Amino acid sequence: MSDYRTISENNPALRKAFLALPKRLYTRKSCPQDRKCEEQILEGSHLLSSDFTVYPFVVLRDGVPVSRCILTVYTEDKEGYFGFFESEYDPEAVKALFSSVEKKAEALGLTGLTGPVNASFWIGYRLKIYRTDIRKRAVIVPPYTGEPYNLNYYALLLEGCGFSVSERYVSNHFSPVPSDYYNKKLEKRRRQFAEKGFVIRNLDLKKYEETMRGVYRLLIELYSDFPAFRMISEEKFMELFASYRLIVNPEMVKLAYVENQMAGFFICVPDYGNALYSGLSFRLIHSLLWTKKHAKRYVLLYLGADAKYPGLGSALADAVVEELRKNRALSIGALIHEHKVTQNYVKDLTIGAEKYVLVRRPLK
Repeated sequence: MSDYRTISENNPALRKAFLALPKRLYTRKSCPQDRKCEEQILEGSHLLSSDFTVYPFVVLRDGVPVSRCILTVYTEDKEGYFGFFESEYDPEAVKALFSSVEKKAEALGLTGLTGPVNASFWIGYRLKIYRTDIRKRAVIVPPYTGEPYNLNYYALLLEGCGFSVSERYVSNHFSPVPSDYYNKKLEKRRRQFAEKGFVIRNLDLKKYEETMRGVYRLLIELYSDFPAFRMISEEKFMELFASYRLIVNPEMVKLAYVENQMAGFFICVPDYGNALYSGLSFRLIHSLLWTKKHAKRYVLLYLGADAKYPGLGSALADAVVEELRKNRALSIGALIHEHKVTQNYVKDLTIGAEKYVLVRRPLK
């Protein structure tokens, strides 16, 4: 009979066990671990660490780490957030894990647990749902850039601990845009906004900082009602997104202006898989530059438009479709909140979809 033990003292031994688990669960190409980020969260040195308090937990089976997560708490928020959840297929270990997490959460006066949220909305959240609950260790398709990624039995393990779905999301996979393809609805919107004086431009890397400050002002307002959203300062936002300057193709970032004021944005990046989580090396930099120049697939990550201009998102989408028509690349409309209108853009080019959720469990 196996011996299970949960450790929760945030010391070097726990951190070592916590950081070691993902590499045992995933293949190299599918591993979603950003080790540097996890280390900073555990040590309290992350850019956002001053915004929250974290409590890590690791379950050992016969002395070997088999399940882990972090409980994140925000001051004056009665909801607790669990994230960085990874586990072997071991329901007993996961029940032991969340028994300890829930005891801590209740002791802190929390009334519910939501996740996966990796400490912050800005770091990563959501659980990938697979079409089946096959209890296999490996996952066939590697993650795309920015994808919340996990093994295909995690939903089953969480359901066994009393969690149920609270929010749903979808990522649509699109075929290459044919050379003769035109979407009448999107084109109509783009033409209407052009007639009203709106201009859609590509990103100018020389004005990257100025542009991203404009994106911040829009994004903070547009995303404020998203589940698990937390306000961050403009300077922290700029630091978090500084690296995007290196990975975006300027023609795949569309910015809408009216009277020289930003009114909307559509940020798309080449699909680098999980390569951005690796430590930088000459070989990796060379690989990223090659992918950036010869992208076979783009991830359509962030779309937003001022609420005063309904339909502007469609106009921006048409500008992106035009670029995709030129380069004939595949694309992914990533992580759309279920029932949002953007879920139906270029529906006729959809070749598949993947689903994601947030789950929740009330506490006593």
